[in-house]
Amino acid sequence: MKNSSLRVQLSAVFLGFLLLVISSVTVTYWLAQTQQHDAAIINLAGRQRMLAQQMTRLALTDPKNPELSETIAHFEQTLSVLTNGGEIVDGNGRSLTLPPTTHPTTHTLLQEIATIWPTFKNQLHAPVNSEQLQAEFATLLPKLDKIVSTYETQAKAKINRLYWVQFIFLTTAFLLLAWGYLIVYRRLLYPLHALGTSAHEIGAGNLDKPFPSLPNNE
Repeated sequence: MKNSSLRVQLSAVFLGFLLLVISSVTVTYWLAQTQQHDAAIINLAGRQRMLAQQMTRLALTDPKNPELSETIAHFEQTLSVLTNGGEIVDGNGRSLTLPPTTHPTTHTLLQEIATIWPTFKNQLHAPVNSEQLQAEFATLLPKLDKIVSTYETQAKAKINRLYWVQFIFLTTAFLLLAWGYLIVYRRLLYPLHALGTSAHEIGAGNLDKPFPSLPNNE
């Protein structure tokens, strides 16, 4: 764009700003959409740990309590929704529709929990073998802790990605601003200053001073 006119160069800068704003809004909105259920998913995954503890306690102390069956059903529903997606009510009573899990590590962990779950579930029903139940609980609990940590790590990665995208857009905006200033200075401000200096010299009678070379603007 070395020989382009001032009008063309400034138009390119303005177009660049317009495209930057549109891209920034679009990408930021898309990234925000990918984060909208992260907090709820982390809470649901964390609640699975609490439900496992509650099931173990009820099975050992009050196996005939109807709450045990409700807790089992709640655990199974949450595990299914976290894995395959679907509608579920969170801890605040809000109805959420979650997408299926696509992250490979998360999906593998959920499958491992789903594999352990039937054996653990069988130990919850009378007659309860306390040693076997506690052994199965000790196997299940680290998986539940790890899935929460995995969800938290993914959520932090999304936030960091959003920060980096915003930083890139901000840096690009400053570069466009610097480019625009350089164009205005070299193609407009400097020539005007040079003309003013030459006019002053001519007015002072210094006719031998060479006329400055100016850019070929329209």
